Amino acid sequence: MSAPLETTQDRLLDGAVQLVQLRRGFRANVDSILLAAAVDLPQGTIAVEFGCGAGAALLSAAHLHPGGYFVGVERDLAAFDCAQASCAANPALRARIGLVAGDALRLFADNSVDLVFANPPFWDPQATARPRALSQAALVESASLSDWIKAMARALRVKGALVMIHRAERLGEALAALARSCGKIAVLPIAPYADAAASRILLRAEKGSRAPLRLLPPLVLHDRAAPAKYTEETEQLLRGRARIAWEAGRVTPHADS
Repeated sequence: MSAPLETTQDRLLDGAVQLVQLRRGFRANVDSILLAAAVDLPQGTIAVEFGCGAGAALLSAAHLHPGGYFVGVERDLAAFDCAQASCAANPALRARIGLVAGDALRLFADNSVDLVFANPPFWDPQATARPRALSQAALVESASLSDWIKAMARALRVKGALVMIHRAERLGEALAALARSCGKIAVLPIAPYADAAASRILLRAEKGSRAPLRLLPPLVLHDRAAPAKYTEETEQLLRGRARIAWEAGRVTPHADS
């Protein structure tokens, strides 16, 4: 019988959210918080996160949207156990969050969800650079990015929204997968520095829309003059004091900050 995996208890959004996660393997990072900040959920509606892991983006999004309901789906049992522990550690959020153990790409196909969000695995299984073994389930694709996007779109009602974060170099693949089912696509490039190419993208699309694509001004993470620090805009997002305002195409203060 193997020993239980060691976990840590960490705090997100300036301490507002507690997260239980594995000490080794995939851990919450800036991408998780940026994804949560990009979720725009109307009051009383439901969002589903495909592949919620330990719950970093799920819990953060629930904190930022006190009028919304959230479902996290995770197939990795160790990560799912962490998500359950994370929800228990946040009693103020627990009543608005449900958890499902299973493969999200197979569970939701009924065109009923208001918003779906995800941080799909980044790495192609044929890539020469591979993450550590304990991170394989979270970081290496077992289904293609196209499969992820098509499954997310199937879950959505008409005019429902899809939000995801991914590597910038895979934008073309993402747009191709969205072409038949979604429109009103907005792409927010994320660059490490103002003079550097984007390394990530945040993307939002609406099912059944025919509105044109918009490429938004980039979000810059770091100031080159002070490389250890985040830009003020990014700092506010990471502290839970701001969100991505997709219609305005910019970062705006959180209503409760």
